[in-house]
Amino acid sequence: MCYGIYSQLKNIGHQEIFTYSTIFQLIQKSKYMLLLVVLLMPINWLIEAIKWKYICKQHDITMSHQQAYASVLFGACAGFISPGRWGEPIARAYYLGNKKIAQKLSLSLIGIISQWIITILFAFISLIQLHNITYSYIIIILLFGFLILLFIYYEIIYSAFIKHFTFLSQHPISATLLKDKWIVFLISLLRYGIYSIQYLFIFSVFAPLSKLLKTAYYVFELFFIQSFSPFPGLIDYTVKNNIALYLFTNVPIHSIEILYSITVIWIINLVLPSIAGYILFYKKINTFFKSRN
Repeated sequence: MCYGIYSQLKNIGHQEIFTYSTIFQLIQKSKYMLLLVVLLMPINWLIEAIKWKYICKQHDITMSHQQAYASVLFGACAGFISPGRWGEPIARAYYLGNKKIAQKLSLSLIGIISQWIITILFAFISLIQLHNITYSYIIIILLFGFLILLFIYYEIIYSAFIKHFTFLSQHPISATLLKDKWIVFLISLLRYGIYSIQYLFIFSVFAPLSKLLKTAYYVFELFFIQSFSPFPGLIDYTVKNNIALYLFTNVPIHSIEILYSITVIWIINLVLPSIAGYILFYKKINTFFKSRN
């Protein structure tokens, strides 16, 4: 996989200057910020685990902090290999056992929708600051409004939807208090903030401080675009690199530095948690077969 990543970087970047020596120099230059990004990674996933546990707790689905953290890591592993990361909520629900699968899967969408709302909100702020495209504002506002309504009235919409499906109708979910949804929203906002800071830590090594706010706006746009990516794993990584190169053309950062920044954060935030999730899944399967013998 490492060689595959290196090959893609050479194809996207300038082949004559993107060498192992260049990578080593970039790592040396950003090593302190890189360390901060690595330290923030487990906190990022811990916040996601807290949000997942909190959502389930409001619907009488209990789990320990360890189970919540393990399930989100296993979800990250499944999301990494599935188109659009849609394997993530399914794997997260199944990791906690076969009971109430439908409820757990539907509840995971509450967290996903709250994260989408925040992503769209900050993308809208970026569009206002950087662009003057009226129709984009209209589309973003409509999408933002739709997701807000879906987030607030999710259980009502879900209850109306499942009436048409026998299996799902046997597993309804109760309404979540608006107060609890605000808490979920704030937890999602905190996670978005940490994710954004990770990018800004790395980009601050290469971009002038006077351009860091502008860089942040482009990071928000990158988050927005990648949220709707239908691709899995390495394909999504390649697409993200090309999008980043396009978005950051107005920021004085070398293309190699852009590719390096996107790559290290992708490895830290997605590849490493996915490997951890695979190890947890392997242990769970191994335990299951041992119990059958």
